[in-house]
Amino acid sequence: MADEDAILTRVALEQALARETPSDRVMMLLIFRVSVPEDWFGLPWPPTYADIGNYIGTRFGVGPLSEAAIRYRRDTLLAKWRACRGQIALF
Repeated sequence: MADEDAILTRVALEQALARETPSDRVMMLLIFRVSVPEDWFGLPWPPTYADIGNYIGTRFGVGPLSEAAIRYRRDTLLAKWRACRGQIALF
């Protein structure tokens, strides 16, 4: 039964993330420690919010993001998924 639950959870997560921007998709996978990106070379695991902010900001070309920015984006996405908010602003 646990395997079936894990499969259903993974499918639901993939469906939710498919509607998001690449940066938000990667950010959520890192926050919830679902997967390690292929280019996560030499960085600590599990990542801190500071690590995630540096990685997302550098990878997607906006410069390092603060822990507060990552937490805000996380909270905004979770609220959006709960249908409490609309689309979040892009970088």
